[in-house]
Amino acid sequence: MMGCKALLKRPTLRGTGLHRRAGLFMLLATVSSTIHAATWCVAPIGSDTNSGTDWSAPFLTITNGVAHATNGGDVVLVSNGTYDVMSTIEVSTNVLILGVGGPSNTTVQRSGSAGAIRVFNISHSNAIIDGFT
Repeated sequence: MMGCKALLKRPTLRGTGLHRRAGLFMLLATVSSTIHAATWCVAPIGSDTNSGTDWSAPFLTITNGVAHATNGGDVVLVSNGTYDVMSTIEVSTNVLILGVGGPSNTTVQRSGSAGAIRVFNISHSNAIIDGFT
């Protein structure tokens, strides 16, 4: 069984001396602050009745992944695909929402019947959304 974190690449540290040490410090600070964080998986082939805790049982919607990310530092990994949003996804915790395939492979868009909604509403200053078109 491959957990959600298996798709994340190991960070590389470039540079030497002070730059490398500063990068390592930031990496260690990030890892230590998220040690109790949960990782949630979302995929177009998922179901919102799944556990969402690994790629064998991902959630279907980003909304459900974000709803489960209630602890500071939780991560929502979103697999490649196009995700149609019917209502605004409220991001109110310190969460990382990451399109694992990057913006060229992961699209979040309003559904045709959703009208002029905002796709994401971010109300936490430390929330991060990355890797989407």
